[in-house]
Amino acid sequence: DYEVGGQKPAGPATRVVFQNNRGNLRIVGAADSTEIKVTGRKTIQALNHGEADRGNDSTPLEIVVQGDQIIVRTNQDHNSTNSKISEDLEVTIPSHMSVETHGNFGDYDITDLDGGVDLHSDRADVRLSKIGANSRVELGRSDLVRAVDLKGNLDLQGKGSDVELENIAGQVTINGSYSGSLEFKNVAKPLHYESPNTD
Repeated sequence: DYEVGGQKPAGPATRVVFQNNRGNLRIVGAADSTEIKVTGRKTIQALNHGEADRGNDSTPLEIVVQGDQIIVRTNQDHNSTNSKISEDLEVTIPSHMSVETHGNFGDYDITDLDGGVDLHSDRADVRLSKIGANSRVELGRSDLVRAVDLKGNLDLQGKGSDVELENIAGQVTINGSYSGSLEFKNVAKPLHYESPNTD
């Protein structure tokens, strides 16, 4: 296990992009924050400690400013060894910002944002709460997608099991195959659900 972290002033940036192939990500917006702050743990499974150290050295956490967005990347694709790496990150960002995520495996918990969410993952459970703008979630597979207190629209695509939506002020569009429990409570605008068996 290795501790990871970093921080950088948000400046005029309006969006944070997360690139973390494997690992859980928790993002919290803070109204009084003016910086991106990341803490967490990197776990490396390797044959020996030396190989794990080399894997750690070749995959530094980076926080990079590019125009109006800030990119947080774990660089797991730069791993120079045969070791398996995952990183669980806790992130605080200014609440006015929007979030975009890209990953292969790991759960997402995003809350207290005035901006929107654009989430892409091959395999993830997703929990969204108190999101001020539109949310788009595209998943290859999930056991649970839960969204509560969304002020904007929600666009959900993919495959999975349970979907729980509550207090959604915008329009809801679901396109995919969900085989578990589907619960829609207090959805203020039209909901369109389309699957291979249902429209």
